[in-house]
Amino acid sequence: MSSSVVKVARNYQITLPREIREKCNLKEGDLLNFEIRDSEIVLNPVCVVKKEQAFFFKPDWQDMVKKSEEEIKKGRCKTYRNAKSLERETEK
Repeated sequence: MSSSVVKVARNYQITLPREIREKCNLKEGDLLNFEIRDSEIVLNPVCVVKKEQAFFFKPDWQDMVKKSEEEIKKGRCKTYRNAKSLERETEK
């Protein structure tokens, strides 16, 4: 566990020490979530996702993707050369 002491500057700004920035792979412009747990301030890097893409990160969708990947690994899938061949197959 890394620990550092930093000074709260004007406008309540702080500078994250290099060791922490590097360990967490933080870059200028990255976003951090501040959370208070008991009397501690916890910072976590966050990634903002466009609203129209948020469904992909929901647990039920991730479960479906995982199951699909397992099926593909087991060879339980079929490849089609084009949309027409898929369409013919589904019409049967």
